[in-house]
Amino acid sequence: MCELVIARQYNSVVASVAKYLMLNSPSTLYSISRYTKIELNETKNALILLVLHDIVRPDTRVHPDTGTQVYYTVLLENILNRLLLPVVLTVVGHVYSKIHSQLLLQFAKYGYLCLEKCVSLTYSDIVSANNTLLGQELIDTFDNEEYAKITLSNALNDLILYQLIATTTTTAAIGVYEPELNVNCLAPLAYRLNLESLARLLYNQEVIENASMRIGHIPVAKTVLLALIANGIPMTPAQIHDYITNCSRDSTITLDYTARILSGLARHPDGVVTLSTKDDYSPEPMYAINVKRSRELMLHRVLFGCIERSCGIMGARIWNLLAVRDNKFWNPQYVSQQALMPLSTVRSLLYSLSLRGYIRIHEISDTKLQSAPGATNFAPTLPAGMKQMQSLHFTSNIIMSSAKIVQDCYKIASNLIHRGNLISNGKINMGPSSSQWNLDRITGRQAEMDLLEQSLLHAAKLLLLLTNSM
Repeated sequence: MCELVIARQYNSVVASVAKYLMLNSPSTLYSISRYTKIELNETKNALILLVLHDIVRPDTRVHPDTGTQVYYTVLLENILNRLLLPVVLTVVGHVYSKIHSQLLLQFAKYGYLCLEKCVSLTYSDIVSANNTLLGQELIDTFDNEEYAKITLSNALNDLILYQLIATTTTTAAIGVYEPELNVNCLAPLAYRLNLESLARLLYNQEVIENASMRIGHIPVAKTVLLALIANGIPMTPAQIHDYITNCSRDSTITLDYTARILSGLARHPDGVVTLSTKDDYSPEPMYAINVKRSRELMLHRVLFGCIERSCGIMGARIWNLLAVRDNKFWNPQYVSQQALMPLSTVRSLLYSLSLRGYIRIHEISDTKLQSAPGATNFAPTLPAGMKQMQSLHFTSNIIMSSAKIVQDCYKIASNLIHRGNLISNGKINMGPSSSQWNLDRITGRQAEMDLLEQSLLHAAKLLLLLTNSM
């Protein structure tokens, strides 16, 4: 899948270099060129592009025989995170401002950039008539070039403070030991997208949305959760109130109201917000986010939703019954009693879940079953005449189900990318599904590609939620 992503965003030569590094990291420039049978200059250009976009990172090593050499290692997480850049830019524009989003867009397009160059490129994009990311009202405020560049510089400093962009200490090694790869933008003070922080920002927003959905969509509660997640340490109501005031600039939110929101969140049965003990330095109560609990709730909601779409609501209920009691042995009769469903329906759903890989089937004798962990309460003893017979029992757990859905997501994303390539080349047509689009405004092929892009974003977002929650 990663090879398809690289080929889709760049070209086949870059994808071949990245594929070799996926299988043989770390490797040197000459070994990559020799084994991929790509000319040295093309390999250099491909590595420049991959290093610029933080997909490959160089590392200098000293050998007694060959001297100093540069080895290149591919970062698979960054390849997948690049699929989420459209969603991330939208989230940044919502959490911070559209100016911050526009600045990040320049780093996404060009890779490493000096701060002055980023400001210049962003200003040119904003004042151009073709810009659609920013509203016309915001564009009109940039008539004064000096004021606009000061505003952009301040926003750029915010991105550095929020760690959404970062420098690297490895870029200088490229120009020192391999002058062919040295380019102007690989300066020591160049910045790049911090894809790890951007992915974490998107994940935290999903955690906040999930928690706020369970406690009620209260805007102040969402801001409180954002403050606790962003700081990562216990905070007093006064500190959280200051954070809310600075972020929302809403003077109507009082300290007493913030304290009542925190008290309500701490008493909620989900346990996302916990009340820390008071200490000598802070006589006020302190609140903290329960990161582990919030991730568990997020993971459970995502898994339940995926299984519900695959096996229906009753299948998801049975999976939930087995998964919350990790690796306990359940026979169909006991599942039927606990789920309040007919035995025939339960058996059909259990087999359907097992075929999709969400639960496991165990054929086990009654004697062995009695000695199995946790079998006493969840696997009643069979009648006396059946003690030596084999019986089917079922188990499930969160990790197994997550791994199965992650595997399916990779397969779905790969199929979507491959299908998109075929549609772009005019080899296939999606047919009736494109009729829902306004074909008078855009062509049918573009409508098909838009539909695939949306599906690919959903698959990549689901992968992010699952891999970060496990």
